[in-house]
Amino acid sequence: NRSEHLPFKNCHIREIEILSKKNPIINAISPSYLGSFIDFNKEAFVLIQEMIDSDWTVSQILNLENWSLPLQENVIKNMSQLHVRFLNQEEQIKELCSTVIQMGSVHKIDEQMDLWDSLFTIQYSKLKTSYVHLFKLYEESLENFEEVLASINSLDQSLIHYDLNPRNIAFNSNQDVKVFDWEFAAIGLPQRDLVELVLFSCFKNNVVQNMNHLSRIHFDNIYRNRNYDSHQLKIKKEEWEKGMILSLQEIVVKRLPFYFILSELSFCPYIDRLLENIQEVIISWNFKNDQIL
Repeated sequence: NRSEHLPFKNCHIREIEILSKKNPIINAISPSYLGSFIDFNKEAFVLIQEMIDSDWTVSQILNLENWSLPLQENVIKNMSQLHVRFLNQEEQIKELCSTVIQMGSVHKIDEQMDLWDSLFTIQYSKLKTSYVHLFKLYEESLENFEEVLASINSLDQSLIHYDLNPRNIAFNSNQDVKVFDWEFAAIGLPQRDLVELVLFSCFKNNVVQNMNHLSRIHFDNIYRNRNYDSHQLKIKKEEWEKGMILSLQEIVVKRLPFYFILSELSFCPYIDRLLENIQEVIISWNFKNDQIL
C-alpha cells in the first residue's frame, strides 16, 4: 500500500499527541492546547485549541503583503529554539510523539520512488518546458534518492514542523508568531523548515537573498553556543549548506507533487510562484547532483 509513505498517515493522531504533551517550547509558539477527545471505535479525533482572535493574521499564502524579512526572521528565531532543544535527540522526540515522521526514511525505498514519480507526472509536460532547471533537479534527485536520504540521515537532525508555510502561521502587529497544524511533525533537518518557509513566503526577486540571509541566522542560532573550535565550526557550516540543498531536493521530490494534485483539484494560484522560487534558488546555488552526494 503506497499510502503508507505519505505524511498524511497518522496525522490525526500525531498532532493531538505532540500538543497534548504540553512541551514548553512547542506551547510557546503554538495556540494553547485546551484538550482533546479520541474514540478509535468511532474514528473520532478532536483537538481543542485557543481561538485565534482578530488581532492575529492567518492564512496568508496568497497575499504575502505582510511577509517581510523581519517577520521571516522572527519565525526562524522561534523555530530555532525547537531545533536547538531537540537536536540529535531522537529518543526524546519519540517520547514526545511516537508517530513522528522520519524525513530520511528509507523504508521500502523502491515503492517510495515509484509513488513520487507517479505523482510528479501530473505536471510533467509543464515542468519539462517551463521549469527546465527544476525538472532536471527532480530527475537527478529521484534517480539518486536513496543516496539523498542517506545524506540526510548523516547530518544533524531535530524535531521539525515539516509543513512550515504561511498557511500554518499566524502573526500579530508586533510580529509575534503562532505556529499550528503539527500533524506532519518529523525528525529531520532543521534546514527543511527554513527552506519551505522561504519558498512559500517570498517572491522570485527576493527568494535567494532571503534564503541565504535566513540560513546564516538559523545556523548561528543553532550552533553559536556549542563551543566549537574554528575547524569544527567550518565543518558544521559545510554540513549546514549541504543540508540546505538536501532539503530543497526532498521538497521537490516528496512535497511538490502534493501541490500538483491540489492544483488539479482546486484553484491554486500560488503554484507558479512556488515553482518560480524553486527554480530561482536552483539557478542561484548552481549545484550539480554529484557535488551534493
